[in-house]
Amino acid sequence: MNNDLISIIVPVYNVEKYIVRCLESILSQTYKNIEVIIVNDGSVDKSGEICERYAKKDNRIKLINKSNGGLSDARNKGIDQANGIYITFVDSDDYISQNYVEILYKLIKENNADISICDKYEIYKDNMNVRSETKIIENVYNSKEVITKLLYGYSYYVSAWAKMYKKELFNNIRFPYGKLYEDIGTTYLTYLNSTKIAVTNQKLYYYIIRTNSITSGSFTKKQNDMIVLTDSMCDNILKHYPDLKRATKRRRVQARFSTLGRMIDRNYLNKDEMKELRRYILKNAGIVFDINVNIKDKLAIVSLFFGINFYKLVWKYYNKSRGKT
Repeated sequence: MNNDLISIIVPVYNVEKYIVRCLESILSQTYKNIEVIIVNDGSVDKSGEICERYAKKDNRIKLINKSNGGLSDARNKGIDQANGIYITFVDSDDYISQNYVEILYKLIKENNADISICDKYEIYKDNMNVRSETKIIENVYNSKEVITKLLYGYSYYVSAWAKMYKKELFNNIRFPYGKLYEDIGTTYLTYLNSTKIAVTNQKLYYYIIRTNSITSGSFTKKQNDMIVLTDSMCDNILKHYPDLKRATKRRRVQARFSTLGRMIDRNYLNKDEMKELRRYILKNAGIVFDINVNIKDKLAIVSLFFGINFYKLVWKYYNKSRGKT
């Protein structure tokens, strides 16, 4: 196996409680030929000082300090500065296993792939115990196969992290500036430009759910970016794969469900907006007959037929069962 330079891009913004763990996990990788591009996106806590300290003690780190422009802007700056043949993204409040880079790189090289993907742990509490898989499964897919999985709800297929990419895939791709859920508008484009994508079920990425993160903070109008970007993604995918219409319909419905759930979780009870989301979902309720739609989505649609209040109860029970209370 070769020893290509791999760029690890780490956007940083006010994560002083988490950044040490993140950087330690990166610097302790079994694969050593890495450059770590830290983009300090105008942090006002001690994150910048911590990054400066690490940059001084490890010459593999390149620290970029910039004014706050958001996650997309920080990632784009990292891409612009990357020298690696391959790149991977690690969010600064998350961390990775010691062999994360090695395994993803090996997957790419052994399968002559453009992208490699691993699974993730979702951690709601820092002391949560995690277990390794009993059997490692690896597969190689083409672009359409992976996009189909994304549309039908394999959550880690849409995120920018937990993946390694040929850097050249980003020659004409950048994250959408000023948008939340920027991965929805970007990751699928790398799939469209890929021939082979290697996937392992190994959980190598530790995704931390924080109470003040984008996905769990208070609901704002910006949360509707999920719907806007999802619809744009689906429209674009249909230009390439018109036969994925049913799959894109499922993804559009899921985006509305996710937005509705966040409204409920944050007590954003705007009846008109919630009614509009319900109307759209029920109009497309025929997806329950699609064998590829999971049982959770089917039950959600059925429960919504009984009204918003009933759906709220079901949603809260579902979250409680997952420990998200």
